[in-house]
Amino acid sequence: MRVPVKIEPSDADRQRLSRSRSAAVRLRERSRIVLMVAGEVTNKAIAEALGTDQNKVGR
Repeated sequence: MRVPVKIEPSDADRQRLSRSRSAAVRLRERSRIVLMVAGEVTNKAIAEALGTDQNKVGR
């Protein structure tokens, strides 16, 4: 069983990643996933919130 890694982005990282308009769509989606994981949200909840697949979130 895989153990999740604890992620602790700084406030500046959170703002830059979540609001960037110049980043590609895939990078923004990935950034949102990482920030939600840092907030200890489950993969299922993240997938539902972003309208994506649980497998994608898990990767």
